[in-house]
Amino acid sequence: MQLHTLLYTSAANFKIEQSHLLSILKTAREFNTEHNITGLLLYHAPTFMQALEGDRDIIFKLFKKIALDERHTSVDLTYDEPITTRMFPNWSMGFHLIDDSNASTIEGFSLFLKDGFKDNSIEIKQTLISTFLLNFKDEVT
Repeated sequence: MQLHTLLYTSAANFKIEQSHLLSILKTAREFNTEHNITGLLLYHAPTFMQALEGDRDIIFKLFKKIALDERHTSVDLTYDEPITTRMFPNWSMGFHLIDDSNASTIEGFSLFLKDGFKDNSIEIKQTLISTFLLNFKDEVT
């Protein structure tokens, strides 16, 4: 197995209710557990950001399926690299809902969910992604 990580962002096509998010998480957690995928899903209306870790072939098959899902648009593969260790080894799919009341307190929030990447350096992307995602390591559901 070649351990790999990818990160993508997308925009929801409609207002996402909490019950819909819970349904997405249930499906993701079941699939991910069965396929040894770990990761984190963040949602700040209308933007999704998801990190997936696992066997490269499996997470790319999953990403292709996700990219075709009509519930969202503007799917952008932001990061795609081999890894030696998982950032989220214990999460079949961690989740965090970001609302406007807590967004400004999250280091790197605007960079990732509003502005995108301004630098194409893999090392800088990896550092910024790690910094941003690790904000949620102890706060996920």
